[in-house]
Amino acid sequence: MPFQYSVSEIEEKEKKQNEILPEGIYKFTTVSCPEGMTRETESTQSVPKIVLTLHVIDENGGAWEHAIHITSANAYHVKKYWECVGKPEMFEKLSTQHDESLFIGNTGFIKTKHQENSYQGKITKRSIVHYFIPKKDQKELEEKYNTNKSSDSFIDDEIPF
Repeated sequence: MPFQYSVSEIEEKEKKQNEILPEGIYKFTTVSCPEGMTRETESTQSVPKIVLTLHVIDENGGAWEHAIHITSANAYHVKKYWECVGKPEMFEKLSTQHDESLFIGNTGFIKTKHQENSYQGKITKRSIVHYFIPKKDQKELEEKYNTNKSSDSFIDDEIPF
C-alpha cells in the first residue's frame, strides 16, 4: 500500500503549529522532569539542568505543552513550583538529589505571558510560564475556572508545535 496522507489535515496541523497559548491563568499537570546537561552560551562549560514539562488545557479543551529549563541560575523556579503544587517541603528535600517520579502528576495553576525573541532578524512570539501561583491562592481559581477538564486528556496529536 502506498504512503498516503490528507492534505487538509496536514495544512490544519501546520496552521496550529504557529498558534500560541493566549496569556492567562491555566491549570497544569507535570508530565516529566528529566535531568540533563546544557551548554552555556558564552563558554563551552556544561551545567546540570532539569526540564519541567507541563501539560496545559485551555478553556476550549486544547492541549498545550510548556517546557521550563531550570539551572542553578534560575533555581528559584523549583521553589515556586513546589509551593504551587502544595508541597513546599520538597524544595529542601530534593536540593541534593533528583527524583523525576516525585514531579510527575503534580497539578497547580500557572500564569502565562507572551515573550518576543529575535533570531537572525526574525521576531517570533511564544507563550511562556510567567509564574507559578502559590497553592494558598488557588482555591478561588479552582472554583472560578471549574477545572473539570483534566490535563490527563492530553493527546500528542494536539501539541501545537
